Amino acid sequence: MPKPEHYMLLSIKMKRREDLILVVEILNYLEDSFIVGWPQYLSPLNPPYSKPMNAEPKSYLTSKNGKADLDKIQNYALRNGIPYWNIDVSVYGCKSVCDANLTISKSVLRLSRV
Repeated sequence: MPKPEHYMLLSIKMKRREDLILVVEILNYLEDSFIVGWPQYLSPLNPPYSKPMNAEPKSYLTSKNGKADLDKIQNYALRNGIPYWNIDVSVYGCKSVCDANLTISKSVLRLSRV
């Protein structure tokens, strides 16, 4: 396949863990409609490239009788201004189509209050 004429990246940062469910549904719709490419879901709380995790959130992974304390992890992220989720969404095609698809994607996400 030939390379796309144009490429754009939409980066979505979410403060709360529970916001992911709605965003996945929306991005699945946009991806199935060929409006966006394959989204990459990342958690900024998880350090990149196998670097050690900060001791405080790491301690919350097993602090609830061996299970993760999701409320403590969420509060840690909010206190430190760290997004719980970061999603990178690719948009490919000619420039005018990319512009239109990016506008549609932002509108759908905004209407869903994400």
